Order: sequence, then structure tokens, then C-alpha cells
Amino acid sequence: MKFMTLNKNTILLILFFGLYAFAGLVPNYGAMDRVISQWLYLSIVNLSGLLYLFSDLNSFNQSINKTIKYKPFILLLAFVLWGLSTYLYAYNQVEVLVKFFRWIHVVFALFICTTLVNHNKNSLTIISLIITLVLIFELYFSYFTYFQIINLAEYNFSFANLLRGSSANKNITAASILIKTPFLFYILGKYKNVFIRFILLIISGLAFYLLLLLSARASYISLILLSVAILIFKLIQFYKNKQTKILKDTLLIFIPILLSFLFFQFNYGDENSASVLNRVSQVNTEDKSTQQRIRFYQHASDQIVNNPIVGVGMGNWKIKSIDYDKKDIAGYIVPYHTHNDFLEFGAEMGIIGLLLYLGIFILLAKVIITKLRHQIFKTEVFPFELVLLLGGLIYFVDANLNFPHARVVMQMPFIIYLALSIRLLTYNQDGEE
Repeated sequence: MKFMTLNKNTILLILFFGLYAFAGLVPNYGAMDRVISQWLYLSIVNLSGLLYLFSDLNSFNQSINKTIKYKPFILLLAFVLWGLSTYLYAYNQVEVLVKFFRWIHVVFALFICTTLVNHNKNSLTIISLIITLVLIFELYFSYFTYFQIINLAEYNFSFANLLRGSSANKNITAASILIKTPFLFYILGKYKNVFIRFILLIISGLAFYLLLLLSARASYISLILLSVAILIFKLIQFYKNKQTKILKDTLLIFIPILLSFLFFQFNYGDENSASVLNRVSQVNTEDKSTQQRIRFYQHASDQIVNNPIVGVGMGNWKIKSIDYDKKDIAGYIVPYHTHNDFLEFGAEMGIIGLLLYLGIFILLAKVIITKLRHQIFKTEVFPFELVLLLGGLIYFVDANLNFPHARVVMQMPFIIYLALSIRLLTYNQDGEE
């Protein structure tokens, strides 16, 4: 692995991507929900980035001209502006503005990230190292609590939410950890040093073991899809190239997953309430959490079918959902989110809003898969395109089962993946370290 030159563009890339990547670790500073302080933090970083870019008008204008040509960026901007238009008929117009300003910060962050990525040929390696560093911090926060627990009692599912670390709950923590693992795999493939690889394998094993401790069922689905996607790609790669090195590389990737599962089974077995078997067996229509999600999905679907063009207004589902769920509301707990971003956006902004958002994923999937076909004839351990495919897949699954759009800790990886994907549309990555 060659050393990178620390020129101006590289330093700026490290600085801003570091600030963006660490956004999910920002504490609440007295706010009831840490997401408030994290959105404020994001706005400050965006302002700093825009001021810097604006200081060089030539470069700023070039960045705008390049970025507005990228279809994913256009779709995201169109989605946000369409959401703003719902102000005209929303139940609560102030809520539309609140959501709009959050989404416009996502657009600004994507613009800044795209500009920085385009100016540095080593962007993927640098960003992967930064994301891996953030992952280490997240693992530390969760494991610190875990070791405190096992010193006092035997670990079981009732303790899982205490391992949330810097996130609001265990589901967000699990998704946040999992979406960072493709970057870790990429670095694992780039470094040939035995000691460095050993350290990276340890980090990877700790990440997957923590996923088992958290027992978030949505993360199991993502982990299975991630494993299947890697395995399919590697088998096709082996079939085309006939090199045993590819099989060794595949084993290198799956060793941490397999060992973490075996170690977990050895420690806790199938009888523990946190076991994979126990958690998976609870996925049925009798499970309270499953029933609640199905009910939320039905409500949002009914809203879309009955009002396909005009929704309830961006950010207004939390208000309209009370009307749908009033017979099942316990106490003062209201269905704040649908636990499916696509259905929620469809209910709030109609079919057009839904299609604009879904279009981002469809476009990127098409481009990434097309580019990934060319990597089949090469022997790279973990190609750039596979990182993007897996990251997008993990976020897509989470967006169908949770509400990552509302959490900075998930929006930041989404923005980073999107910025790197946009680069893929126009740049040849062969020369990237």
C-alpha cells in the first residue's frame, strides 16, 4: 500500500469526512434526543464547508456545474423540493419546514462530499480508514458497557439495549455498525501486512460479535444478504479466473463472521434469550413488535392508496398516524415513524415523492451492478463497486424496516456512499489506491 501525499485536497478530505463520519458520536448536550444536537452539528459542518468552497468562486462554480449533472443528486434535490411543496396542503406547515431544513442539510453535505471526493484520487482509501476509525469508537462504547454487565450478571436479551453505545437504541447501533463493515473489508483487502490484517480481522470479529449481542433482527437480514452477495460475487469471480487466491480471500472475509458466531454459541448457546435462534423464532405474526410494524405498514399503505397524489405533508405522518392508530395507542406513545421510509414518504408526499426517493436507489443499483460485472474478471479482494453495492443494500434493508432518514448516524454513511457512488458514474477507479 503506497503512502498518500498530504496535499491540500487530501487534508481537506480527511478533515471534512472526519467531521461528517463522527457526527453520529455527538452527544445530546442536554437535549431530550441526541439527534437534535447531531443535526445542529451537521449544519455547522455544512456551513464551514460551504464557506470554504465559496471562498474560491472558480472552484465553487465548477463544483456546482459538475454536481448538478449527476442524476442521483438531481433526484435527491427534486425529492427535497417536492417535499417542500407539500407546505401548501400539510396538516402542520411548520413541521414541513423543520423536515425541509434537515433534508436540505443532507443535500449540502452531499454536495460538499462529492466536491471533495472528485478532487482526490485516493478518496476511497482515506474515507475507508476514517469510517473504520469511527467503527472502533462505536465498538468501544458498546463493549465498555458489555464488560460491566458480564462482571455482574449473565448476559441476556434484556441487557441488549444497554449496549446501544452512542446511539439511541440497539437497532440503530446494529445498523450503524453493519453499514460500516464494507469499508473495513475494503481496507482488509488493500493491506497485505500480516499484523495489520490480523488487527483488522479482530475488529471485524468484534463488530459481528456485537451484532449477535445486540440481537437486532433487522441486522440479521442485512448480514445474511451481505454474506450471500459477497459469496455470489466471489464464486463468479473464481469461476471466471480459476485462481485459488480468490477462495483464500473469500475465507479471509468470512472467518470473522464464522468465528464470532461460533464463539457466541459457545458462550450462550440456543437457550439464552439473546441467541439467534431465539430471536429469529420470534419473527411471527404473534410477536408484538411484528404486529405493530405490520399495522403501521397497513396504515401508510392505506393512506397512499386513498391519496396517491396529495399526501399529508412532509414530516406530518406522526400527526396523521394518530388518526389511524388511535384504537391501539397505549398511553401517550404515538406511531412517530412508519418503520419504513418508503411507505412513510409515500404517505407524506404521495407517489411522486416515493418514486423520486426510490429512484435514487434504482439508478445507483443499476450503475453499480453494471460496473461490478467488469470486476468479475479481476482478482481484487474487495473491489470499490462491491463496497458501494453492500453499503447501499444494508441501507435499503434498514430503510424498509426502520427509519434511518431521521438519524444522523445513518444519514452520514448514506451521504458518503452516495458521494462515492456519484464518483463511480463519471470516474475510472482503476488508479484509485
